[in-house]
Amino acid sequence: MDKIPKAWAFSHLSELVVNGGICTDGDWVESKDQDPDGEIRLIQLADIGDGIFSNKSSRFLNKHSGDMLNVTRLKADDILVARMPKPLGRACLFPKVNYAACTVVDILIFRSGSESISQKCLMYFINSPQVRGRMELLSSGSTRKRISGKHLKELSLPIPPEKEQNRIANKIDTLLSHSRKAKKLLDTTPKLAELYRASVFKKYMLGGFDNLHEIKNPAVISIGRPSTKLRDGWVWTKLLDVAKLESGHTPRKSNPLFWNKGDIPWISLKDIRSADQKTIFDTSLYPNQTGIDSSSARVLPKGTVVLSRDISVGYVTIMGREMATSQHFANWVCGPKINNYYLQYALTSSRDYLLNSGQGTTVKTIYMPALKEFYIALPSLENQLEIVQTIQDKFLRIDEIQTFSKVCDAQVSQLDRSILSKAYRGKLVHQDPHEEPASELLKRIKRKRKQMESEPEFQKSVVQKSNLRKKSEMVIPILEALRKSQEPLSSQQLLSAAGYPNNADTDQIEKFFLEIRQAMNDKQVEMWREDNQDYFRLVG
Repeated sequence: MDKIPKAWAFSHLSELVVNGGICTDGDWVESKDQDPDGEIRLIQLADIGDGIFSNKSSRFLNKHSGDMLNVTRLKADDILVARMPKPLGRACLFPKVNYAACTVVDILIFRSGSESISQKCLMYFINSPQVRGRMELLSSGSTRKRISGKHLKELSLPIPPEKEQNRIANKIDTLLSHSRKAKKLLDTTPKLAELYRASVFKKYMLGGFDNLHEIKNPAVISIGRPSTKLRDGWVWTKLLDVAKLESGHTPRKSNPLFWNKGDIPWISLKDIRSADQKTIFDTSLYPNQTGIDSSSARVLPKGTVVLSRDISVGYVTIMGREMATSQHFANWVCGPKINNYYLQYALTSSRDYLLNSGQGTTVKTIYMPALKEFYIALPSLENQLEIVQTIQDKFLRIDEIQTFSKVCDAQVSQLDRSILSKAYRGKLVHQDPHEEPASELLKRIKRKRKQMESEPEFQKSVVQKSNLRKKSEMVIPILEALRKSQEPLSSQQLLSAAGYPNNADTDQIEKFFLEIRQAMNDKQVEMWREDNQDYFRLVG
């Protein structure tokens, strides 16, 4: 157990619920239950930020579906805890809104109902490194971890005295507001860097244009000889006159002989986005020489400029060693009159022009006939080298700034964690020895809970839960449910046919889907999607 101040006490999350409070999972809402014109917003995992309601989704259901499913309506300041990454266990407060809302099943909803419990303070404690660490240990799942609602409800949290809770929440609010301002400024760095790079390209790559301000969307690359006038020392030059155009190809992937013990770097679409505007040395796939010889691919020399001509049109890289490419690329082996980095910068700065020049509606493509008609605004080799060196110097400076920005961002995040950790340990604000200890506060809550348990409404809910338990005891394997039905079933139909209650809890639903996944892995059940619903049937 973590060490806490003397006046504090530990309590399970579920033990803090009184006076109409709740500690429950969200609702099982399928696609068929949703309505884009509905009045009830369905809060998703994407909406749950780390201490902030992110407000990213746009899913709804109508009032009729909400009533039929008996969804739990959210209230302002409800704590919403994400039971899945990233990060697992992140929590935020639901804001005050002018619409009805409920949540998906992978979000836990907590509302104490006691005025002596600060929802905000508890939310910050849930987000502390100490609690996150415990949640990680309690999580399960190999591909995507999750923590069960049961484990969250039994989560033990430190409870400070009532007034101290408010002091802690207010202090954290103040401190985190400063770090959020810093993060907001740091978040602008990538966009500013992008604008700076564009301005550098405009100043130095377009330096040969006469009356630049009069030209609409100028580009250093043109398909066909342009009429745009260049300054003295610059010439529109056909790219084929100064560089050799090579295509690529893909050795047949179905033949393992072409890829076994492959040692030839082979650039594919998987590589180009991360290699854009850089020099590439390693690739995702490596065919062997037999594979290269069996195809139209060729091993090209170090320094070759690689242009993506479809899918990711306009992305450019330079080979850092001998390599081959797939057919998605046009490869330029530069001659003595053109510097390869100058060509890379020319293609990169002309990306919008190339993208607009591509053919096709769904997938833009620059075909070989167009590539053979590429013209480039070319200064002397000496001038090219000056331009390349100037651009590289300026880009190096902006890279240093971006690296420093990332370091600062990581430090701010670490500072946030330190603040929450300090608060959790009772080291953030002063303790007042004259304040009522938290143990007395918890005793009052316990008395109220006992009083609640004797009330008719609570007894009614206990009977309902008992009935649900009886129903859950009648659960049958999904294979048996599918055999009995003798026809395909939707996920909701299969859930019902297998004997699960309409408002099954999260653990039951997880068990249901784990059973489906196992049956599918064993090829006993197959699934397909139709009309936004998943359907299942027995194989064979």
